[in-house]
Amino acid sequence: MPSPGSAPLIFSLGGSDQHTIQPPTYPDLPMTGSRVALLFQQLGISSVLTLFSAVLAEQKILFFSSSFSRLTDSCMALTSLIYPMLYTHTLIPVLPYSMLEVLSSPTPYIIGVHSKHQEQTDELVDVITVDLDRCKLTIPENMIIHQIMEPLRTNVAHELCLVLHPDLHLADNAFQSDLTSKSSVLLDKELRAVMLRLMTQLLEGYRSCITLVRVHPQTIVIFHKATFLGLRNISKECDFIHGFLDCMFFNDFIDQRGSPWRKCDIFDELYADIGGQIALELLEPHETLIHIENLAKELYENENSCLPSEQNCSIMTPLPTKASKKVSQSIFPTLDTSLVTRLIEDNQRLNMSEADQTQLISSQFKLVPMGSTSLNPTLVSNSDPSLDVLRKCISNIFEHNIFDALRNLSSVILALEFQTARLALCEELARHVTGSQNMLEQDQFTLIVMLMNTALQNNVDVDMYRVAAAVLPLATTFGRKLCPGVIQYVYTQVQDHAVWQDMQFWETAFFIEVQEKIKELYLEKQDECPLPQEPSALEIAANVIKEMANLSEATVKERVLCEEQTVYAQAIHFTTMMVSLLIPEGAGEAIADHSSRKSISSVGDTDSIDSNNNAKCRLDSAEHNSDGTNVIKFVSRFVDKVCAESSVNEHHLKSLKQMVPGLVAMHLETMEAVSREAKQLPPV
Repeated sequence: MPSPGSAPLIFSLGGSDQHTIQPPTYPDLPMTGSRVALLFQQLGISSVLTLFSAVLAEQKILFFSSSFSRLTDSCMALTSLIYPMLYTHTLIPVLPYSMLEVLSSPTPYIIGVHSKHQEQTDELVDVITVDLDRCKLTIPENMIIHQIMEPLRTNVAHELCLVLHPDLHLADNAFQSDLTSKSSVLLDKELRAVMLRLMTQLLEGYRSCITLVRVHPQTIVIFHKATFLGLRNISKECDFIHGFLDCMFFNDFIDQRGSPWRKCDIFDELYADIGGQIALELLEPHETLIHIENLAKELYENENSCLPSEQNCSIMTPLPTKASKKVSQSIFPTLDTSLVTRLIEDNQRLNMSEADQTQLISSQFKLVPMGSTSLNPTLVSNSDPSLDVLRKCISNIFEHNIFDALRNLSSVILALEFQTARLALCEELARHVTGSQNMLEQDQFTLIVMLMNTALQNNVDVDMYRVAAAVLPLATTFGRKLCPGVIQYVYTQVQDHAVWQDMQFWETAFFIEVQEKIKELYLEKQDECPLPQEPSALEIAANVIKEMANLSEATVKERVLCEEQTVYAQAIHFTTMMVSLLIPEGAGEAIADHSSRKSISSVGDTDSIDSNNNAKCRLDSAEHNSDGTNVIKFVSRFVDKVCAESSVNEHHLKSLKQMVPGLVAMHLETMEAVSREAKQLPPV
């Protein structure tokens, strides 16, 4: 069989007959015929969009019809609307009567049932029902379907109306023009084009939120939901997009399409162009229909692959002659092996060479486009006067002009209500970092602590991780000397914020830092071929994956080892930072001793903890002043989770888990000395 996208295969079974096999260019695209068009014509735009939202919300959907083919067509049409995602829950286009108990399943499904069995399903209270014969959609009273956010839903409904009812926008014209009627198949592709554009807009910016964790021995990427919501400026009140990012289809989508080097299809091409298309359509509304028709043409050509005119296949089966009917047929002769071999070789010379075939297959793999970058916010705007005041205040602090810094402090506090100012604060503080330890005077320490606490207090959900991740290395760098051998770092004064007890924050920060280290690792290997601009981590990974087939086994093993050591080193670093942020300053020497005695038993308890238990994803702030056991459990869960997702070997995982109790005990002793010396100074 020819591979997808390759040349057609023409063969003969004997005589003068000829057969041709032409595979689609993109075999993963759904083949719908006219099913989607029929679904819209039966139910209407509003009902189909509601069903679309219900599918992405992983609800149970039940179709009724007296036609088995209509049931099948409707179920398959609905699942095709969520492409490039795949429907992975239960899908039964026609459910037999003997299996109606399946409808009581607690898991999501899309199922079709004959109308004569509709009465047997009246007791279902959590199922959306669609009566295709009566064109009726019924949603249970206790169910809420979160619709697509505005203005996207209104725009999509308008585009669907342009395609489904093209005469509507011409109805008020004084002089009516005859519209060429479209075939149901072409109408189907135009409706699918609108829905594919919708999915692309919902996913816009997703590749900017993918973090590279490993390249060898296999590519591992992580998607960060908080970063996506921040880039899209989506509030926590938007229930639809939150449910969309949490559904199983989206997780499978990231697993299948997150790799930076893979086969690309129509969705990837549209993803790269959708930003420019939408911008053009805002200026020239008539371009919307042109873009839809062009995309529909691609979908149609993929589904209806046609050959050049000279390659049109014709099947000709010769009829037996009169003589053959009268004369008995002789035994089929033995084939000449050398003749068969020569004929095969001659035919191969006429067709594509093996090298060309390999080149064709490899050419299908390429760097996945990153898409529009317009969603990425600018960290610092030089034209904002409030940021100038912030920079001046930070400069005065580090230049020991405390009086001038205090004069601008109130303005800086007000500016920190905005995300740009919070990120600019972290950027300005990072400019003054000169090493692993940066010692401050008492007044400098107090003002830096005040500004960091303000930035963390003003955080909202969409940018909490970004600001906290930027504060984290600064809080473990800036400090003040309390006495010889005792240093108090800023992190002891910013521990009261909930973000430090959020497991998801630590995972996000960890993977972002790992990506930077992996990027540095492979940039060093490319120093001999400098690029005009520094590539992204995904671009570097794509080049590495592309060259993997040409690498020796020893080189691959060396790279696996380097990546393993990189991830392991970051796990140690983050484990240390977590202990620092989670152990309070007021912990005493007695607590440290108690933690040391219990360290062995706490590790045993940690092994039995379910890392996927959402109820334990936060460390209760009321448990801070304990003997350190809860901190050990929390940090150990973090170690289990990140090591599993980044494929750290068992030896390193065991070493990390054994190290945690000792770090907690050591830090408790350090905090006892810091607390004792800090009491002799004025409170911050």
